[in-house]
Amino acid sequence: ADLGPFLVMEYLHGQSLRERIQTSGPMPFKATLQLAGQVLLALMHAHEKGIVHRDIKPGNVFLLTQSGVRLHVRVLDFGIARIYRGEEGSTG
Repeated sequence: ADLGPFLVMEYLHGQSLRERIQTSGPMPFKATLQLAGQVLLALMHAHEKGIVHRDIKPGNVFLLTQSGVRLHVRVLDFGIARIYRGEEGSTG
């Protein structure tokens, strides 16, 4: 049966960017550049699959707590994402 697209998420340890800013204030410049680069790579990957997130904000960027990793992020909440298929164009 064709059930359509779906997403599976892993269990994450850490905090959202929103929580991090509220508790610790602004992040250092280098960390901000690294975070932005990872968010952009995640969005590029989603776009390559035809998915547009449409709700990027600090609450939807998650900072993972992992030993040995300087900074690792996940983009969360694709709840209002739109899936585009080539034959539908940009209005699909």
